[in-house]
Amino acid sequence: MLLTCHVLFSVRASFTADEDTLLMKYIATYNPAKKYRCGNALYKRLEANVDNKWNWSKTHPWQSWQYRYRKNMEEFDRRILKYQKKKGIDSEKPSGTKAQVPSSDEEEAVTDRSKETSKGKKRAGDQGKRPARCWE
Repeated sequence: MLLTCHVLFSVRASFTADEDTLLMKYIATYNPAKKYRCGNALYKRLEANVDNKWNWSKTHPWQSWQYRYRKNMEEFDRRILKYQKKKGIDSEKPSGTKAQVPSSDEEEAVTDRSKETSKGKKRAGDQGKRPARCWE
C-alpha cells in the first residue's frame, strides 16, 4: 500500500526597504495626522487599491501592512514627518473626507486602549516586541 502525503508550505514575504518607503509615503499622503494610523480602514483601502495607484500593495495582506506600521511606529512617524515637511503636507490636517476614515476606527481605538489597560497581564502568545500604542 502506497501512502502519499501532500504538505503545503506557505511562504511569508519579508518587507523590503522599498516597501517601507512606499508605506511611509502612502500614510504621509493619505493620513497626514497621526490619528487613525493604526485603524483598519487605512490599510484596507491600501489593499483594495480601488484606483490602481498602489500596485505594490498586493504583496502583503492589509493586516501585515498595519502590523508593520504598528511594530515600527516611532520610526515610521519620524520618517513621515520628515517627508511631510519636505513635500509641504500639513501633518495636522485630518485625512481627507469622512468616508476615508469611518467612525468604526474610533471605536476600534477605544477597544485597543481597553486591552492595553490590563497592566502586567500577559496574554497567551504575547512574545517579543509588542506594537506601540496608536492613540497617542
